Amino acid sequence: MPEFDHHSTAFAENWRGQYRELRQSCPVAPADSHGGFTLLTRYADIRHVLLSAKTFVCGRDLEIEDVPGIVPGGVTIPTNPFRMGMMEMDPPRSLKLRRILVPWFSARAVEVNAVHIRDMVTWCLDRVIESGRCDIVDDLANPVPALVTLDLMPNPEK
Repeated sequence: MPEFDHHSTAFAENWRGQYRELRQSCPVAPADSHGGFTLLTRYADIRHVLLSAKTFVCGRDLEIEDVPGIVPGGVTIPTNPFRMGMMEMDPPRSLKLRRILVPWFSARAVEVNAVHIRDMVTWCLDRVIESGRCDIVDDLANPVPALVTLDLMPNPEK
């Protein structure tokens, strides 16, 4: 397999094929791009890592050129100059935030609000349906979570 780079044009054009080939030939693969990292392609391996917070960390301190001091960051590849939310935090800090959010985003909460969320998705699709085109990120993946989050915020005028 050629060098793995999840930000490359080649990956965008054939990501399913690249993952399929890796799962069959080397399910835990080293990658040299972006400073090097290890790629996991099987559910069981990913689950093991996610459930082993003492062995595998999601947060790290960063030293960034032209930025004084240590910046709390995460493990995105390539590295961002800031932490990308809970997915880049380790327990116990991540668990404190998760406990705050679980009541709002649990399966039960989503089920209770499913009709309203479906209405938001329909509204987003209605805005582009006449064009015959839909950009999943711009037209759904960006606005729907924002709309759901805003809907959860306290609004004295409701």
